[in-house]
Order: sequence, then structure tokens, then C-alpha cells
Amino acid sequence: MKRKIAQIIALVVAITVSLAGCTSKPTEAKTPWLGGYNYQASMAWIEPISNGDGDLLEYREVLELEGFVTHTGLPIVLCVRQNNDYAASTVIPQMESWAYSYRDKANFVFADANDPDGLLQSLEFTITPTFYLLHKGAIIMYASWQEANALKLLEEALLELMAQQGGNTA
Repeated sequence: MKRKIAQIIALVVAITVSLAGCTSKPTEAKTPWLGGYNYQASMAWIEPISNGDGDLLEYREVLELEGFVTHTGLPIVLCVRQNNDYAASTVIPQMESWAYSYRDKANFVFADANDPDGLLQSLEFTITPTFYLLHKGAIIMYASWQEANALKLLEEALLELMAQQGGNTA
């Protein structure tokens, strides 16, 4: 009798486990150029998220920059940097601030200068950080940290592009 009960329990567990794999879960839109949330990724999109507790930023891995740039439809501000950039204490908060301010109007991506992504490696930069404003696969402008007012010029170009696209500014 105990053996029969054990067999029935084993059968119920096996059926439950196999059915668990068949349940459907909501799926994200197919985005093969994006990976999961990863604060250590060498290339990451600063994604603004709203949840029950308010707004927050997540860093989502960019697996293929060209796919992201050409399929998003939004302007992208790309910051090519290195971990030892002395400007990080200014650049990171500014990019995160823009991600909030221009939510759903532009995307903001950090990329390690040594990432092997094909599009990233085709960009010409000798200084980091260097910023690019990209839209639909085209470079609209770029500026290196050494240029006076690089962040201000970049934001002005972004606002102008959004105005041309009929987007609202923050």
C-alpha cells in the first residue's frame, strides 16, 4: 500500500512538473539586439521603468548596437567610455537624468570603448568619453569630452532633432 501511494505521488509530481513547462507566460516583444538587465554589461541601454513604487532606471544589455539603432526609431545618445574615465562622475548622472527627462523620446546607451560590436568599432574616437547622437543608423553629431560644452552641444542637437521629428521636449 505504501509503495502504491509513493508511485501515485511520483506520478502526480511528474505530471505537475511536465505541465509547468507548458504554461504560457507573457512574452516581451522580440528584440534580438537587447539582452536582459545587466549592470555589468559592456554596452547597456539606460531604460526608464515605472512600477508601483515609482520610476527607476535599469541598465539593459545591448547585444547588437546596429540593430538597436536602426529599429528603435528614436534618437540615441551613445556615450563611448572606459571604466577609468575621469569624467564618469559627471557623465553618468547626466545620461541618467536625460533618460528620465527624454523618456520615450530618445534612448541613452553606455558602451565600453573595447566592446567588439561592429558598429561601435566602426566609429572613430580617440578620446573617451565621446558622445554620438545617432538616428536611424546615421550619425547626427559627435563630440568628445575635451570639447568645450560637449554635453550642452549634444543636448541642443538632440532637442533640435526631436523638434524636427515632431517630438515634444522635456
